Amino acid sequence: EDLKLEIQKRYTQLSQEYGSDITDVAVRSSATAEDLADASFAGQHDTYYYVKTTDIPTMLKKCWASLWSAAAFSYRHSQGIEHSSVSMAVVVQEMVRSAVSGVTFTADPVSGSESVIITESSWGMGAAIVDGRVTPDQYVVDKRTNRITSIRISDKKFMVPAEISTGSESRLVEVPANLRRTETLTDEQ
Repeated sequence: EDLKLEIQKRYTQLSQEYGSDITDVAVRSSATAEDLADASFAGQHDTYYYVKTTDIPTMLKKCWASLWSAAAFSYRHSQGIEHSSVSMAVVVQEMVRSAVSGVTFTADPVSGSESVIITESSWGMGAAIVDGRVTPDQYVVDKRTNRITSIRISDKKFMVPAEISTGSESRLVEVPANLRRTETLTDEQ
């Protein structure tokens, strides 16, 4: 009950600070073992979108519980990560309805090179990228010159739209044919 009261207090502060436009939030994990040098937990823990204020306590519990989901437990086991060494915070953020989303790496996650910035992006919400359900576009920028050195445009078949249709069974929808092989970001972006 104390946590529920604290959540309501903080949500009221957030609403006052940013206006009453905040109708939904995202509830997401931030675990201590999410971004290790040789392991990535991207998509292993649950994230909840479009959460109403009254549902935040329930979604917090579900998000925390996902630390012990079969997938997360199995992944830690296969990576040799001690289960008791991992802890998780849960972040509640204003829900941003994105036309394009992405992930930016300040070093190449494959080679470890620190001379580049890599941004991967796709249509809609970022969930389809993080969950591995879409191959995103990739933009590589040289840190020294601030110039794009490589662009790979993917066939982006699916997306999680910024608005969920009422009665929809799945968040995942097909990307319109005219956008599947279209760049998601401009050079300036």
